[in-house]
Amino acid sequence: PLRLDLEKGRSAHDLRQRFTLSYIYKLPFQFQQRWAQLILGGWENSGIVTLQTGFPFSLLVGGDIPNIGAAGTNTRANVVGDWRPANQTIDTWFNPAAFAQPPSYTFGNTGRNILDGPGTRAFDMTLNKAFRVTERQSFQLRFEFFNALNHPNYGLPNATVGSPAIGTIRSADNREMQVGLKYLF
Repeated sequence: PLRLDLEKGRSAHDLRQRFTLSYIYKLPFQFQQRWAQLILGGWENSGIVTLQTGFPFSLLVGGDIPNIGAAGTNTRANVVGDWRPANQTIDTWFNPAAFAQPPSYTFGNTGRNILDGPGTRAFDMTLNKAFRVTERQSFQLRFEFFNALNHPNYGLPNATVGSPAIGTIRSADNREMQVGLKYLF
């Protein structure tokens, strides 16, 4: 508990780099017929592009290994080798052999949040059109696409020493689509 040097580290919310771009573009289609302009004209496209590095995380060992009487405590692991794999994949995000359970009645020697999770690359897009009812009132029809390009954005890897799945990533965000109708007044 007196190893304060191991408590110095990155916040769990620390992102080293993040880029966000948003836009709104009114589609330039014009039609001669009133009904065609009413239905096909006046659409807008908007979107958000997000690129960011991954969140940091710590390696933990379950249980009260230091015997401090705290039930449900997670202790940090011991570093016993190089955790950088030769080829980083979702099946081997870090080298699990580089970490071990600390001996009984001791605390682990890994620092706080020493590893980085996968980054995010996302493109969210909306296609919408407002249909006027009166001068002040309208309905807006919206088609929304989250992660429109369906690029897998992976979750954090399993970071529990002793788990058969340590170092693997088994979660990802996929494309989501929704249609909405909004009343504006």
